[in-house]
Amino acid sequence: IYVREDKTEATLAWSDMPYLLESGPWFLLYNEKKHPVLHFPKESLGNENEQRRFVEYCRGKGLEYRRMRGTDEDRAKGKRSSAVPILTILALVAFLTILATGGMIFRIEGIRGQRKNGAYEAESTAYVFRREDFPDYVPLEEQAEVLELLGFTISQDILEEMEQDMTDMPEYRVWVEGYPYSSLLCAVGMPEWNYETWEITKFSEQAYWFDWEGFDMSTEYINILNGINVMAGGDFTITDAEQDMSEADWEKGTGSVWVRFCIDGRPYEYERRLMDDWLDTKIIQDINDALKKSGVEKHIYAISDGGQGCILLYGDEEWAGRFQEATGIELEIE
Repeated sequence: IYVREDKTEATLAWSDMPYLLESGPWFLLYNEKKHPVLHFPKESLGNENEQRRFVEYCRGKGLEYRRMRGTDEDRAKGKRSSAVPILTILALVAFLTILATGGMIFRIEGIRGQRKNGAYEAESTAYVFRREDFPDYVPLEEQAEVLELLGFTISQDILEEMEQDMTDMPEYRVWVEGYPYSSLLCAVGMPEWNYETWEITKFSEQAYWFDWEGFDMSTEYINILNGINVMAGGDFTITDAEQDMSEADWEKGTGSVWVRFCIDGRPYEYERRLMDDWLDTKIIQDINDALKKSGVEKHIYAISDGGQGCILLYGDEEWAGRFQEATGIELEIE
């Protein structure tokens, strides 16, 4: 398993991870004690057929599989899902690259369990969440109260669904309350998608969540700009957003991507690196540079979702100070 966090890279072995969970747009793997170890977006595997193939592959290797509410099948039936991005407790495993170069590339070894009726049945140990194990623990309701004082609107539907998920699966409480605020902000900032065309149909006015590993590299920077445009609430207007991929070498995964847009009619252009299917994180610095040159006093702030995703927020320095003091989360502007 190849993982990357910023400039740090490592290769991990697949061992002692007998549990596979499908939740919303994510696949997650757990160790024998049912602690979360790895997570990655389902779409990185390709279409739905490839995703089902991955599930069957894992089952064939002896993994116990579970599907939570909020999967694509539920969306197709019209059920609401907060699609909360999952936080991992393994700090190194923040960026997981799936190298789909033909065939199933996952090696899952070291699965413990007993055979029953010809199938591998994993041994299970009930997970018990202990708040004393998490020094930053904050109950979900308290998180919502803090964020509402900072100007966010948290719907009761989101809170009820997250509470239900924590009841259904105690491990989920690790990501929601053990490492507070990120999961709730992800739910607030998750755009709405058309899961047939994989296009964003609606952006949140409060935040914007996205994955640094791009799904469609020809539009990812445009999506970021459009998400920020909605968050701005009329303070400024971004128009004519485009990506020039003419200097991108797709075979080598290198080259340049030119990002162009206008703020209140004033044009800006920035060169970003092509790094296979990973976005260049310096795009946040570029956007804040353009806002400053346009006379906008507020900034775009970025925080990690604990995995390979990013949550963008918009506000002035006074608000950012209150946010950091209230949540303990450091905000970045580049």
